[in-house]
Amino acid sequence: MKRFVYFLFAVSLWAGPAVAWNSEGHRIVALLAQQQLSPEALRYIQTILRSHPYPSVRDLSAASVWPDQVRSDPKYHHGAWHYVNFPLILGGQKKDALTSGPRFHVSGEVNRALNECTVRLKDERLSSEERAVALSWVVHLIGDIHQPLHAASAYSVELPKGDRGGNKFPVQSKGRKTSLHKFWDSGGGLFDSHPDDGQILQIIGEWRQSFSDEVPGVAVLSPTDWTEESYRLARDVSYRDVALGSPLTDSYVATTRSVSQERLLLAGYRLGAYLQRIYEAHRRATL
Repeated sequence: MKRFVYFLFAVSLWAGPAVAWNSEGHRIVALLAQQQLSPEALRYIQTILRSHPYPSVRDLSAASVWPDQVRSDPKYHHGAWHYVNFPLILGGQKKDALTSGPRFHVSGEVNRALNECTVRLKDERLSSEERAVALSWVVHLIGDIHQPLHAASAYSVELPKGDRGGNKFPVQSKGRKTSLHKFWDSGGGLFDSHPDDGQILQIIGEWRQSFSDEVPGVAVLSPTDWTEESYRLARDVSYRDVALGSPLTDSYVATTRSVSQERLLLAGYRLGAYLQRIYEAHRRATL
């Protein structure tokens, strides 16, 4: 793992709904991606967002959090789009060793949704509003895919029906009860000071100065690969050295923060490359 700037906001567990990354995490991804775009590509993106049905969504930062903000709007809410939970058996147990014999299946539609929204974003026969909505989802879902607990649901004797990406896996942090999912959404406590976009840009500037070499894996632009990366991290990091209802160790907290920084950085660079590629395809089609 490359060197990451260790930024630490005041830790108080975030108690919002279970979503992938807090809004600050999604905005970090979006603003970092924005810095990767050519001026022409950025204008193309901004032009699309001018037609968004929500007037508050006019830039990538706002677009990145919008799908979480409309969970009460049935016209735009798609709960299963935010994740894909592959079964993960804890403790080396075999499936037939679990007492209640759960059904193991893959749930969630994040990869299919990202592909669908990408197609809609590129389809200039659609209305400007439809394409702006699709763009918001593309920005948001690429962030979601990079959160490890949006790629796995853990099963054990104690969790025979799975833990829904850590949502049903209780833990304690700083004396407070929370879920493993919420803890990872907060990046292990990185986002609790709720920085504004200006402060986030300062953080991104520090991140970018901390790298002497290219970030490994940035060139991987396959959403399927991103999901597989997150699943492996869930298996090898998120569910390792943690027990149901137990306090999280200082070592576990530090690892969560380090991995979260890496995933957000990768998501931002990859989102920028993904959107740039979409713009280039548009430019070639209009020559």
